[in-house]
Amino acid sequence: MAFGELEDLCCHINAKIGCVKKLLQLRAIGREPSLKEVLRNVGQEMAELHGLLDRMEGELNQQRQLAAVLQEMRRHVEKERMEAELLLSNIPTELSCGPKKEPQLIKKPIKEAKVVKEVVLITLEELENVPG
Repeated sequence: MAFGELEDLCCHINAKIGCVKKLLQLRAIGREPSLKEVLRNVGQEMAELHGLLDRMEGELNQQRQLAAVLQEMRRHVEKERMEAELLLSNIPTELSCGPKKEPQLIKKPIKEAKVVKEVVLITLEELENVPG
């Protein structure tokens, strides 16, 4: 047995002996009628503290689980961000929303204006002479 292990064993045994001594002292105190009420109150407060510690442990476990979920979400969001940056850097210029080069408009040749001949007005007599 190594020296460190023997020293740890001695410390453990001494701690247990100290606990037994305290229990014997408390047992002796518990027999005195004037101190019974004090011990009862201490016992009740210890029970309340035990319940409070249990609730705190539950909260701590929930916080650990939440932290793990948030860490996983963070990794997922970082992966999505990297994919989005990759997509953004590889957008074809035809589809990008940034500054565009305006395409050159092809101008159609102007058509020659058609000449409309004027109609000469006819008189009422000329109109009556037209065959039916």
